[in-house]
Amino acid sequence: MADLREYAEFNKEFLAVVREAKKAGKSVDDVAKTWKMPAKYTGYGAPQEARLKANIQVIYDELK
Repeated sequence: MADLREYAEFNKEFLAVVREAKKAGKSVDDVAKTWKMPAKYTGYGAPQEARLKANIQVIYDELK
């Protein structure tokens, strides 16, 4: 259950970062190029660039 909570927290934090970037007028590419895996999640592999961009794009589309 702790793993599920951690996964949910990661996604919540990722959403917040992307939401703020969109408000600041950054493009999907800008966010993908500058986003770094938070230190507390360093044990996890970073997503591949294409997957990261796709996830950011979904959030941008949903926030319209």
